[in-house]
Amino acid sequence: MSDKSAVKVYQPCADLYPETVEQLVDDKRCPCCHKANNCMRSNAPHCWCYAIDIPAELLAMLPSGTTGQSCICIECISAFSANRADFIAKHGLT
Repeated sequence: MSDKSAVKVYQPCADLYPETVEQLVDDKRCPCCHKANNCMRSNAPHCWCYAIDIPAELLAMLPSGTTGQSCICIECISAFSANRADFIAKHGLT
């Protein structure tokens, strides 16, 4: 599969194939919900995410090898901050 936009990385995949997860990450999609993350890293010196606080606990829940590879979208950051338990249940993160 060469179209990276169609690839979704879920935690079980990261556990089974940790050496390939980083290669499968689509930097234009949120690693939590897999929707567009509106990352500006390729068009600007810094992405919008540099200006906001992303909870360390949320970052720690990302699959191994994906941290720093793709921006978490603002919707997921807001949802996690508003209700951690609901967010975790919805996205299957632990």
